[in-house]
Order: sequence, then structure tokens, then C-alpha cells
Amino acid sequence: MKLLLTGAFHYNKEQLNTLKETAGEIIYIKEERLPLTIEVSDIETVVCNNLFLYNDIQKFTNLKFIQLTSAGYDKIPLEYIKSQNILIENAKGVYSAPMAEWVILMILQIYKKSRTFYSLQNNHQWIKQHDVLELSGKTAVIVGLGNVGKEVAKRLNAFNIHIIGTDITYVHSETIHEFYPMEEVDMALEKADILILTLPLTKETYHFINEDRINRLKNNCLLVNVSRGSVIDESSLVKALQNEKFIGAALDVFEEEPLPTDSPLWEMDNVIITPHNSYESDNVRERLYELIYSNLLNYIQNKKHINVNQSKRRYKYCIVTTMSSSIENWIKPFFKLYYDNNFDITIVCNMTEEYINYMHNEYPNIKTVNISIPRGIHFLKSIKALYHLYLLFVREDYDLVQYSTPNASFYSAIASYLAKIKVRLYCQWGMVFVTMKGWKRFLFQLIERTTCLLSTQIQPDSYGNLMYCRKNRFYSIRKSHVIWNGSAKGVDLNKYDINKKTIYQREILNRFKIDDGYIILGFVGRLGMEKGCNELFQAFKILERKHYKVKLLFVGPLEKENTIKPSLLRWFYQNDNIIKTDRVTDVEKYMAAMDIFILPSYREGFGMSVVEAQAMEIPVIVTDIPGPVNGMIPNVTGLTIPVRDVKALVYATEELINDELKRKLFGQLGREFVKSHFDHEIFAKKLIRNRLNLMKGCKKL
Repeated sequence: MKLLLTGAFHYNKEQLNTLKETAGEIIYIKEERLPLTIEVSDIETVVCNNLFLYNDIQKFTNLKFIQLTSAGYDKIPLEYIKSQNILIENAKGVYSAPMAEWVILMILQIYKKSRTFYSLQNNHQWIKQHDVLELSGKTAVIVGLGNVGKEVAKRLNAFNIHIIGTDITYVHSETIHEFYPMEEVDMALEKADILILTLPLTKETYHFINEDRINRLKNNCLLVNVSRGSVIDESSLVKALQNEKFIGAALDVFEEEPLPTDSPLWEMDNVIITPHNSYESDNVRERLYELIYSNLLNYIQNKKHINVNQSKRRYKYCIVTTMSSSIENWIKPFFKLYYDNNFDITIVCNMTEEYINYMHNEYPNIKTVNISIPRGIHFLKSIKALYHLYLLFVREDYDLVQYSTPNASFYSAIASYLAKIKVRLYCQWGMVFVTMKGWKRFLFQLIERTTCLLSTQIQPDSYGNLMYCRKNRFYSIRKSHVIWNGSAKGVDLNKYDINKKTIYQREILNRFKIDDGYIILGFVGRLGMEKGCNELFQAFKILERKHYKVKLLFVGPLEKENTIKPSLLRWFYQNDNIIKTDRVTDVEKYMAAMDIFILPSYREGFGMSVVEAQAMEIPVIVTDIPGPVNGMIPNVTGLTIPVRDVKALVYATEELINDELKRKLFGQLGREFVKSHFDHEIFAKKLIRNRLNLMKGCKKL
């Protein structure tokens, strides 16, 4: 095997010898920017940074693996690499620590007026400065919650700063206090005392900070950029700095590098400039080499394993949903597992260019296809989506097409059937028709039956829905199956860490200034009639009238306001005893603060929040419908009530409010139930075994 190394990393003699022993023949070129004069058609692996900006990758006809020395993918032809199934790894995590430390240093330099003190020292002057600032109580907004953003947040927490994170996809992090999706980023920017940019450069993030967004920022905001220079419109920044909009700016990256000597930024007292140096440290080279060696070794060992065991095939696996949020919540946790088990994944859904670039950067081995799949009933858009799905399935000839969510499933089932896809897997994660009446119920039930009929395998996420559909002849026993004990992904018990329950609980109670002695009733989900919110609010009103010392922690987006009774909706917004959080990334912390979890839903595929609440030893109250009742044990880990029954909900809640011992016992038994039935790690093994079994007899790529 031939390995090409470039001067993007300075290897010592020992490192070169180790790589030679591992890879075989090594070719070293120092300068990436010069045209290559050597034959490259037989090179299989490359470690580089800018090489393919200056040399045609298509000449590397035998290329199988690329290791980048940079964290970004903006200097390589990523689409070509993916089309050729070339494996690629970046330097993810290598530079995060020094870059985060640089950010902290810059904030302190400006807040504590270090440059002023340096000048005074040089002039032998003893002059006190009374306008220095402290970080405690300030709000920092971090745009881009990759490794660098998370490391910055981790360090900022020590300063008692309120941290808001933003990203194009929901990111779980215990170190941030609020999260805003990128479409709501302007709302976050308006709160920033300190704005920190750690986002990648893409078409969408080019000049992300422009004149309009600068105007949205508070006066005397501090700007720190450690990402790419072109995420800021530099001319607008210069103008704002000259007008003293910012208290200061710390810049490590620029639109043009090196920064031209005539740039006005050089002369500004409120600007700190470093020459794209934030990623350097005494530990970086060792970390980078260890990553290069580890990834190269993994590639070689995996290659040998495949050569020895020809039964390990790679399969083309397409996953279709309506919205990218479904990919984030239910599919993304298994990307690495799928890839490691010889599945080449393509995801299909409505996705923005930002989301496509995010996937390219974070998961370069995952292919993305943007197809506009309508929500609700829309005849022309539905026909168009069906047509594009059919063309995709015929062209790619997937071994397996998986689909979930109502519209995506219906169109994909038809298109994959017409395209003669061998395995058509319907992940039945809920049925919308069950709460409908009249012609709508008839129509959506017909759609559900058609989807099931055209699928070769149906996998509901609860035994309740499985038995309902078998009994009503939506599908047969032979073609239906539930993975382990149900759910779409199981529960990550490391995230729902019971050892941190008291810490999380105290954090939430302090954040919302909740005094001791209150019973916290909890709900996790979107606002809406089908989630039982009308009944939940009515029950809470009754409990308040009975003078119970209660608060309602309502965790989730406020989306379907039109389905809530107007008088209840007004009361909901005006009631100070109802804490409304909107979307959160650290739901486990909020659940830890609850005394009783309530899900009075009309329909659920499974009711994942029920299991997650029990993972934090919270007793549950759920409606006795398929899904939620399969994720708990009635009268052992919680109580069940009929659908739409306010009196029953009040009675069940009172029973648990008045019996602390029962709450504690239910909670402990709930945690044990979740550990034995819904552990994510066990679920993942059973899921991949199922997918490999589905592939038996499929053709090799």
C-alpha cells in the first residue's frame, strides 16, 4: 500500500518509521501548493491539508482513504470524494482545547483592559482603571456548537456566565443553558454581551455577521471570531468598530490572510489581532499524530478484515423522513454503527443548504439528498415528491429503503415498490388517523393500510401498536416485528445519569427561582390538543384551586396554539406557576427537577419521554393508549388514566402528590425497568442485528 504524506504535518524520524511499518511504502512531498510531478494513480492513502486545492484528485484513481490535518472540509472536493466512496477523516477535536483557551484569553484581555495596563507599565505609570468589567452575570452567545464551541462553553461556565448556544441542528450539551436553532439565531444575537463565532464556513455562513446582524447586537457587545474570516463582512465590522458599536473585537481569522498591512483593523485600540494562531499549542502535534496513526491503522485493519471475510458486504441503505428533525432525533445516533457494519447510508428529507453542509462537515461518509416532501395534503407537491423518490430509487438501486413519518412513508412505499427495491422497511412510529373522525379518518387509514401493504417489513416502536395493527389486519405476523422491547432508539443511560439527578434538580430550581416545598409536575412535548394539553391545563387549574403548592414545568415548543381552547391558552401564558421553556437540549436536567411526569396524550407511537422520565427515577402518569403504556408498568412505575379524562388526571396526580413514599418507590422501580428494557447500547446491538438479517441474500456492491 502506498501512503502519501505532505508537509501539512512535520513528522519526526520515529513517526515516519512507524508509519512506514504500518502502511508499507511512503511518499513524502513538502509543499502541497506545487503541482505534483510523481505518478499518483497507485496511491491508496493520503494525509494532507490543501493538497487537492492545487492538484486534481481525479488523477488519484486508486485513492481509498484521506486523513485531513485540518478540522474543516472546505478545502477538498467533498462531493467527488463521496461519489467515489473514498473514506475521509478530519482532525476533529485536535485543536479544540487551545482554541477555546484563546477565546477565554481574549475575553479577559478586553474585559480587564490588559492592553491599557501594558501601556501604563511601559510608561511607568500608576493609574487605576475603574471601568474594568466582570464576566459574572453576562450572556455569551456561541454560534456553532461543534467541538470548539462546546469546549468554549465548558470553560465559560467557570465564570458564572449565562451561555446560549446556536447551531443548525439541535446539539445536546450540559454546558449551555439555552439553545436556539439557526433560524432563530437573530433572537439569540440580541441577548449577547459576548458573541463568539465557532461555526464552519459554508455558502450559508459567508458574511453571517453583516451590517444587519451587527445592528441587532447590543451596544458594547464583545465580538470574538475563531472560525473563518469570511463569516464576517469585514467592511461592516470596520465601520461598526469605528462607530464604537463594540466594546472590542478579538480576531484570529480574516477574509484575506495574511491581513493586509493597510487594513484599518491594525490601528484600532479596541481590536486584538492574532495571525490565525489560536489552534497552536504544545500538545497539538502529539494529538494530531496520534489521530493520524490511529485512523490509518483502523483503515488498514478494517481493510484486512474485509479481505479475509468476504461475507462482510457493504450495502446501500436509504433512509427517508419528511423533516431533518426526525434524522436528528431518531437516526443520527446510529450513523457510526451503520457505517461500521457495512451500510452506506443516504438520508432523504426536506433539508436546508445549511443542514446539507452540516452533514457534509460532521458526517462526510453520509450522503444527503434534498427532496421536498410536503406536510399535510397537497396533491401536486405529493406527485412531485413521489416522482423524485422513484427516480432516486431506480438510479441508486438501494438494497434497503427505510421510511418513517406519515407522508414520507406513503410516498416512499409506493416509489420503492415501483422501483422494485428488495427490502422496503416501514418504521411505524405513530398513526395519525387514530384521533381523527369521519372522512379524514377513512382517508388517512387508507393511506396507512397502503403503506403497510407495499412494505416488505413493518417495525412499529411499541407492542401496543403492533397488536392493534395485527388485530385490525393492517399487516400479518410474518412481516411485522418490534425491535427488542420497543422505542426507536432506546435510552442513553449515560446521558440520563441518575448520579447527577440532585445536581441537575438544583440547577433547574435555581434557574427558575423555585422555592423548596413545591411539587413540580412535568410535561415534555409540543403544545397541542393531541398531546392532551387541554386536559393537562384544566387539571392544573383544579389543583391550584385546591391550594396545592404545585408548579407545572412545560418543556417543549409552543407550536399548535390554535388547537388549545382560547381561554385556556390565555390562562396558560399568564400563569406564573407554569414554567415554559420552549425547546431544550438538556431535557434530562428538566426531568430531574420533576416530582411527577404527566403525558395525557391522545396518540403516541411509543412515548419516549415516558421512558426518559423513568430513567431519572420520576413516577409517571400516562393515558392508557398503545405506546405510552408499553413504556411503563401500571401501578408499579406509574399510573394510567383514560384519554380526555380530566377528573381521572386530577385524581391520579393527587394520589402521587399526597404519597411521597409511593412517588419514590415508583421512581426507583421505573429506573430499574428502563435499565433492563430500554438501554440504548443493548437496543443498538439488536437493531443492527435486525438490519443485517434483512440483508441476507442481497447482492454485493
